[in-house]
Amino acid sequence: MGPSAHTWNVSASHLDSSSLMDQVQSKPSIEPALRKYQRHRIQEQEQRHMVYIPPEAKPTRESPDDDLFDLTTRVNEFLLAADSKVLLLLGDSGAGKSTFNLELERNLWMAYNLDKKWIPLFVTLPAINMPEEDLIAKHLRKYGFTEDQIQELKSYHQIVLICDGYDECQKKVNLYNDNRLNQPGEWKVKMVISCRSEYLGSDYRIFFQPGGRNDRKGATQLQEAVVAPFSMAKINHYIESY
Repeated sequence: MGPSAHTWNVSASHLDSSSLMDQVQSKPSIEPALRKYQRHRIQEQEQRHMVYIPPEAKPTRESPDDDLFDLTTRVNEFLLAADSKVLLLLGDSGAGKSTFNLELERNLWMAYNLDKKWIPLFVTLPAINMPEEDLIAKHLRKYGFTEDQIQELKSYHQIVLICDGYDECQKKVNLYNDNRLNQPGEWKVKMVISCRSEYLGSDYRIFFQPGGRNDRKGATQLQEAVVAPFSMAKINHYIESY
């Protein structure tokens, strides 16, 4: 069960970014900075990628434990769905949420070599001061992006924002709404956000869905998946393979 067993279907030609990129091509000022950031992120993940095991998940916390699907496939479907904006990734501590998020980032960067449209940003939420305000710009500044470069990314590019460790922020806020993501003139984003299941109460969706509590459209724009523990069969297969 190695990395080659799963295909990440993330070509931007199938996403909703074509009209945006028809308006403006990437300017020379931003591409070198992006390539430097891309190389840094891919190199950081190389060793982890070699021993990556694709996880399974179930639809919600209330779903039966045997109602499982391949998480990679579900994320592909989320990225391709124009009306889906947030994917909430739940799971127990140590279930593999962060590992999956890093693999997602790596594969999106590999896809960027071909389409140069969707830009993945893996954000460790506890490392960002007040993530409910200016989250993406704060992350980019940490990696040396200038204000002009940040503005260019905001104006002309689409982001897959991979937010890791929501529970470690010790705040119950709606980062999607508070950062005004996908509002006119704001960042154009698909958000994947992970959180420990035990951190949330019964009414947890209000902290992740776009719009207000009673926003029906926002409720349909939120998807979720709960990472399942690795089965003994998958563990044994991994041992035999590596």
